Amino acid sequence: MIKSKYRKLRRRQLDRALAQNAPISDLPNFKRGYIREIREALEISSTQLAKKLNVTQPAVVKLEKNEREGSITLNSLRKAAESLGCDLVYGFIPKTSLKNHLEEQAKKAAINILNDVQHSMALERQSTSAEEESIHLEDLTRELIESSNKQIWEFD
Repeated sequence: MIKSKYRKLRRRQLDRALAQNAPISDLPNFKRGYIREIREALEISSTQLAKKLNVTQPAVVKLEKNEREGSITLNSLRKAAESLGCDLVYGFIPKTSLKNHLEEQAKKAAINILNDVQHSMALERQSTSAEEESIHLEDLTRELIESSNKQIWEFD
């Protein structure tokens, strides 16, 4: 009785979390993996899923393990999703806008380039003020972005 109530509650929670109108960025990260969570919510045994996938029961256990460890293939995930009545959604969600990421990387590159130049200038007793350095940093950052300089990705 308690197990049955728990399963119903868990199924409702999953339905809410995985609703089709939910933003992809809000999808949960299941420690046990999506395959196992969905399989158990639907009350499908690993043997039954194995039959749907045309594999052995130990292969399903390995599939779930590979998903947890991050070594599963997209093709295997797609087949498992289809067998569980789900769609596989795959994509990259930038942590910040791509524009901001590019600007941050260009600024890192500009700082590295200017540090080398400023070191040489300091050796020659030709150092610049903090205000001038800031202007040079902004200018070089903008120039690196506008010129689509791929070298910016060599700086971390």
